[in-house]
Amino acid sequence: MLWDCGVSGLSQGYGLCENDTEYLFFDSFHLTEKAHRQIAELIWSGPSNVTARCNLKTLFELK
Repeated sequence: MLWDCGVSGLSQGYGLCENDTEYLFFDSFHLTEKAHRQIAELIWSGPSNVTARCNLKTLFELK
């Protein structure tokens, strides 16, 4: 998995990648949609070592 989609540098300028779904970062600071989706999936149904006591799915299923 590749990390940075953009090409940056003082002499190179900046360019856009052709397939941003393969990257986690659009540039050094901004996450791609793929990264946001992975974070959301972990928050919703991730294991307890990621979400502390319970994930959101478990929390909403509590009665």
